[in-house]
Amino acid sequence: MKKILLIMALSVMALSVMALSVHAQPVKFYLSNYNSTNDEMHTWAWADETGALKETAIGDAAAILRNAINYAVANGMPFSADCRTYLVNGHQPFLILNSSVGFPPSVGMKFEFDNCLILSRPVDGGDAFILDSSETMVLKFEGGEVLYRGYGCAFRLHPQLSTTTDSFTGINLARIDFGQVTVQPASPGDVTYGQPTPNACGIEMDPSSGSFFGNVFTTGQADCKLNCANTIRVKNPSSTTVFRNNKFNGGMIASATQSTIQIGEYIPGQPLPTGIYGNIWEFGSIDPNVAGADGFNSWANGDTLIAGSVGGNVQIWRTIVWEPGATNNAYRVGIFGPSNSGTTNGIVDAGTTNHQM
Repeated sequence: MKKILLIMALSVMALSVMALSVHAQPVKFYLSNYNSTNDEMHTWAWADETGALKETAIGDAAAILRNAINYAVANGMPFSADCRTYLVNGHQPFLILNSSVGFPPSVGMKFEFDNCLILSRPVDGGDAFILDSSETMVLKFEGGEVLYRGYGCAFRLHPQLSTTTDSFTGINLARIDFGQVTVQPASPGDVTYGQPTPNACGIEMDPSSGSFFGNVFTTGQADCKLNCANTIRVKNPSSTTVFRNNKFNGGMIASATQSTIQIGEYIPGQPLPTGIYGNIWEFGSIDPNVAGADGFNSWANGDTLIAGSVGGNVQIWRTIVWEPGATNNAYRVGIFGPSNSGTTNGIVDAGTTNHQM
């Protein structure tokens, strides 16, 4: 009898826990008060999974956004940021971040930013968003824009710390939608927050400390307006890490002073890049829009590039560059823009067995 009662009690407890989990809400970050005259004075807030208000901030919301994300990860709760609360005369409020916001190591987490017009201008010139290790992460920036003004990157994916559940260092099987990403100079009134430098970028993926495998990345538009080295770039893996079997889907990828998309890099005194292979790069258009820049520059092996067009109205340096050591890469491009490389369609191939599909 006691055993039956114990089983019944445990069953009730289990049902209670299930009921709580069903009714628990995501950790929510939201606009709690709209200032119709000053974008610097909106009030932002976040609430835990029970709906209890945790913190508010006026103007710069970076600190409470970090706290909300960290709380969600520590408690295994989904995270939702909804910036649509107030729309006055069609005006979308800026979510202002005056310092970097990081995503700590996580497993199976979901983060959603819905219709957020984000102005990131870190006072130290740092990155807008920094992603550490993750497995099966879902991260979405939908319906808004990340407008970045600084010396680093709008998004820097650099796994360095291990996840707590299985001591994994890297980014594995993630689905990340960057939405619309714009890097542009600060306005005269924002000079305190710095100007993009020749090494600034839109999206950087750095596998030097942890591997990237089986991820799907998406962006509708990524654009470096001025003085950006690359709009999208992949840093070199180490001798023990790889960047492989990932897919990047993009609409319009534009601008950059060196190359719009840079896959691997040459570093004097170091071996040629290895460990980048089996990835798919698919874009509507790749347009440096800067004379003397490359469209797509790669040190990879066995990658596939598909693009509607590479280059545009501005005569660029080279459209596609396969660097020494780049082997067995395939490409299909609909339209090539003008270049001054002196080669067919502006393609320069210093690698081996790279071919058109």
